[in-house]
Amino acid sequence: ALWHGDVCHGPTLRIGATFPADTAPMARALVLGEDDLDERDSRAFRKSGLAHLLAVSGMHLVLVVMGAVAAIRMALVRVPPLGERFDVGRLAAGLGIPLAWLYADLAGGSGSAIRAAWMCSVVLLARAMGRRAEPWRALGLSLLAMSCVDPLVAFDVSFVLSALATAGLLGISPRVEAWMRARRLPLLLARPVAATTAATIACAPVLATIAPELALGGLVANLVAVPLGEAAALPLCL
Repeated sequence: ALWHGDVCHGPTLRIGATFPADTAPMARALVLGEDDLDERDSRAFRKSGLAHLLAVSGMHLVLVVMGAVAAIRMALVRVPPLGERFDVGRLAAGLGIPLAWLYADLAGGSGSAIRAAWMCSVVLLARAMGRRAEPWRALGLSLLAMSCVDPLVAFDVSFVLSALATAGLLGISPRVEAWMRARRLPLLLARPVAATTAATIACAPVLATIAPELALGGLVANLVAVPLGEAAALPLCL
């Protein structure tokens, strides 16, 4: 706990020193998963179905870790003794496993971040061993590992929603995308719509029990906000 506090203290101070006062809470939410936004802003994110952007979700962690693994691979491949003798992609994958856990802890260790760290570790371990990663198996192993470590994790809402959203992306999204593509929708539109719809359908039963309303407008809002939040704002804040 002391180590976690020390690790998070530095980034928090750095964000406070770097960002204007009105945007620093947003940066802390994106990078560290802290929720100290103004109540008006927080309510607006909830009503628009974009509250997930303010938590360090599985998507956040995967983008950060896989981006780091890609950067490590690009660095290693430029070292001739390594690039000529070893599969640097496997080496980079192995180095990415501790990075997944470091970032999960840095971001507060929420249920969704830890689940993503387990799943990321399974995928990276398979890659490091020269094997093909199977998404459903990686998801199942991550859920099993978390349940063994902490059986009460099933009562963690962030864990449950993260698991359901991932299952929706794996099981529902390809079918929705295929249906849209059959109707000649361009891939650039069909893929994000399918992903957002799949995650929403999978999480809706749980969200309906804990929230007074379901923001159906989030299906449209996410098409714009997710690329901006995950692919632009997150890397820039980091």
